[in-house]
Amino acid sequence: MPVIATDTLTVARYASVESEPEFEETYTIAWMEENLPVMGDGTTHYYLQGPVFDESEDSWNPDEDINCYPNKDMGAVRGTDVADLCEMAGGAHQGDVILIRADDGFRKSFPYENIYTPPARQGRMVIAWEKDGQKAGAGYYDGMRLQFFADTSVNPWGEHIFGNSDMRFALPEEYWHFFQPGLPSSTGLSVQSVSRIEIYESTGGQPPVVPSGDNDGGADLWTPATGTLTVLSVPADAAVVIDGATSDYLTNVSIPDMPEGSYGVTVEREGYETPDEEWLMVSDGSNATVSFSLTGITAPCTIVSHPANARIAVDGVDTGTTADTDSLSLIVGNHTITLTMDGYVPLEIPVRITDGGTNRVEGVLVPVCGEDDIPLLSTGPHGSLKGSLSVKTTGGYPGFIAGGESVPMHMPEGEGNEITSYLLFSHGYDTASGLPAEPQPSLSSGGERLIPRLLANTITPAGTVDQTCALFPFPSPNFTISSSGGDEDVFSLSAAISLLARDGPDTFAYAVYEGCVPATGEICTIPADALPNGGTRTLTVLCTEAGVGTDAPGISVNGMTLDAVYATLEQGLVQITAPLPPGGGAYTVMVENASSGWIVRVVILTAAEPSSVPDVADPEKKSDISSDTDDGIMSGIYRFFASLFSLNAVNPAAASDTPSPAGAGSQQNVTPVSPVSVPETTLDSVPPSLVFAPAEGVRSPALTGGLLVDSVPSGAWISLDGKSTGKKTPALFAGLKEGTHRIGVSSALTGDTRSEKAWVYPGALIPVFFDFSSVLPEATVQVESGTGEPVVFTVNGILPEQTTPAQVTITDTESFVAVTSDEGWQTYPVTYQRVDGTLTLVPPVCGTCTVAVASSPADAEIIIDGKRTGDRTPAEISCLSPGPHRIVCSLPGYYPDAQVISVSDSSGKPDAEVSFTLTPYSNGALSVTSVPAGAQIYLHDRYTGLVTPATISGLPIGTYEIGLSTDDETVIREMTVLPDTVVAYEFRFGEE
Repeated sequence: MPVIATDTLTVARYASVESEPEFEETYTIAWMEENLPVMGDGTTHYYLQGPVFDESEDSWNPDEDINCYPNKDMGAVRGTDVADLCEMAGGAHQGDVILIRADDGFRKSFPYENIYTPPARQGRMVIAWEKDGQKAGAGYYDGMRLQFFADTSVNPWGEHIFGNSDMRFALPEEYWHFFQPGLPSSTGLSVQSVSRIEIYESTGGQPPVVPSGDNDGGADLWTPATGTLTVLSVPADAAVVIDGATSDYLTNVSIPDMPEGSYGVTVEREGYETPDEEWLMVSDGSNATVSFSLTGITAPCTIVSHPANARIAVDGVDTGTTADTDSLSLIVGNHTITLTMDGYVPLEIPVRITDGGTNRVEGVLVPVCGEDDIPLLSTGPHGSLKGSLSVKTTGGYPGFIAGGESVPMHMPEGEGNEITSYLLFSHGYDTASGLPAEPQPSLSSGGERLIPRLLANTITPAGTVDQTCALFPFPSPNFTISSSGGDEDVFSLSAAISLLARDGPDTFAYAVYEGCVPATGEICTIPADALPNGGTRTLTVLCTEAGVGTDAPGISVNGMTLDAVYATLEQGLVQITAPLPPGGGAYTVMVENASSGWIVRVVILTAAEPSSVPDVADPEKKSDISSDTDDGIMSGIYRFFASLFSLNAVNPAAASDTPSPAGAGSQQNVTPVSPVSVPETTLDSVPPSLVFAPAEGVRSPALTGGLLVDSVPSGAWISLDGKSTGKKTPALFAGLKEGTHRIGVSSALTGDTRSEKAWVYPGALIPVFFDFSSVLPEATVQVESGTGEPVVFTVNGILPEQTTPAQVTITDTESFVAVTSDEGWQTYPVTYQRVDGTLTLVPPVCGTCTVAVASSPADAEIIIDGKRTGDRTPAEISCLSPGPHRIVCSLPGYYPDAQVISVSDSSGKPDAEVSFTLTPYSNGALSVTSVPAGAQIYLHDRYTGLVTPATISGLPIGTYEIGLSTDDETVIREMTVLPDTVVAYEFRFGEE
């Protein structure tokens, strides 16, 4: 019940509760101020005390220093003494009881002594009609109010506080007020909105009976009266603060058995502003309710992921944003940031957002294998160097590293330049649940965060997680490992490995394969051109063992068992080295006959002159392996950065002076040209010399486009034109040839499979969406022409087009058929029915409706009902019919978006407005040339419609298989796309 200020006061005297008043008169504030003594000087503040919730403290708080000053300030008040008002009715006498009643019926009773002869600790009881210079009803919103003009004798601040111990000292026990049983509170005695003072006479020495119920039927003075206090807030789970003290209750809550009284209530929740205190009256049998709408305290948070553009969820709620874009505004306090990306293990990062601080979250996603996938090692650094390759190792940290703990470590050192290094983590598990848990290392050196180049996990037979962490070169050998997981998540460090390029006169080529895969079956396939022909080839396998005395794995290549040498480099780290048979073909590396628990971490393939090959069986030498030109180091560093943005990327091979055999199906020489840095976020500013600049006599190629495939629920496997892509929804496919492509999706969650045809527009990206939550059975509609001439149409404004007569399938309740032409757009809503229906179409005319389309950023292409309008945002498009229309916005470097809107003709223009907020994605371009020019370019295992030389832009970062084909030869090469960069490659055909 709301508190309403009163500006008049009635004084009455009763001989008994059943009798009519012997005296009753009403007085205004102005009359009292003019005719009776005024209490208070308008400057001195008076205070009360709320309950003491701390169980370690005395609830009566004799020191009067808890929940009173300064939060229970009743203000600088002026008013009239209750005794003076009683005198207006003839006064009260020994044994009488004075009842002070609020306008809403709430009341408190007091004995004669506390009104007429109060102790100093209580002070005079005053009906305050002015607070801080404002009168009740004119700014003093809870006045008139009963106040206690206590002295300053008890509290440590020398303030006028009527505290709980004062109440206990001054009043008989039956008059004490309790917030809850055992929690006294003097604040509950302070009646608000006082409207009546009633004097009840004692008879025969017995205390009088006074009203204690709303029906005034009379009840014993000491009968407790309680009500309910309901406190609500948005958001909920805020702590309830009553009379200045934080209770154990959390909103939304109804607190029963609250003693009658007035309560100051507010709520507190971390990350939100505390609202002003609201005063409520709890009456007998009533429910007093108060509601708060909390205002969040927000702070910006920058979120970075590796790979970039991981989707972001905060506390389990999808934000619709991706990492590496604009910062998020988050409520101050604790949150869980979840980063997700197709093909990677979701990463949960607990964070605390601080107000005014620098909030930055950075996470590295780990690739994951599906149940049907065969885990293989990923391609790591490779190239050629002068000198020899040296493998150095150090032991790890045998103890467990738990959340919040840090361990200083030292990388192995040796002569030469570092190429890459590895940390071999093991025994990752959750000590609370006993379940496997991914190691979550946080690495730093010299105060700088070290970002892993690759993280690869596998679950061991022991039920723990092993992890290989590949690092970029960093200047200092000293670093620190911390755990960013929870206190219950632990892991160990088995060993550290450094690959070094040691100076020397000889030349070697190398290819590294890295990861964390069980030592069983195929572990990697090394392409034929990974190393030049000639020289002595050596295979080195670094793996961790399950325990002492277990059987180490045997190594075979292309089905032939190798004669290998085994050496223990560190405890738990074994090196297996074997010569490879000569030849120019590919190598399929298998491991077999190992005891359960062996994990392959790194495989190194080298080719060198015989004099350059070390005695790898000598563990003291730590396996020096081989080298190439000085350019190899820079080429290797370039590949490291490629790997940063695509953790499973297969890096382009360096140029070789040794030619590979020519012929159909062989992989020819490919020279990576230095990347061309693009200053803009998108690739619109690619130099004209690199974009579609065909050689003389070669036809100019067409542009390519792309599709964004998504589904609900997400995570459905995608096939493109009948071939598995190995990607899950959502995924973007750029570099597709203009025309129809069939998209298939298969949801592991629902078990359903769906497929649709989609049209690729050159130079645009189009969204394709599948809804597995739709369970409506199919309905068919026969579409006919109303003119006898064929009419071209689309279903739901999605190409490809169909032509009447045609039968279409409808699976949702809001479908429509669209007909477009140079004249305009006409749509026909289709009512979903379980029985067949017929729809008749006519060629469109210029419709009467106009739609305004805007986007952020602007300059996005506008496509309506499958037709390219030729306009870019912001723009107004006219000649639309009333009804549904599908509008697509596409902008290079941004994910496309689509909306279906309903347009109706109105008097003003435009008739409808639609706005898009487009999300950028990290992308780059491949510039492909060949000698001779004119080779057809294949991407995603299909012809792009392009011939060399050409540039394919808007490709999401990662690794792609590019195929080039002439009449005589075919070349296939994996290439890495870097962010905001044109990476150029040249293919050479027919060179011996």
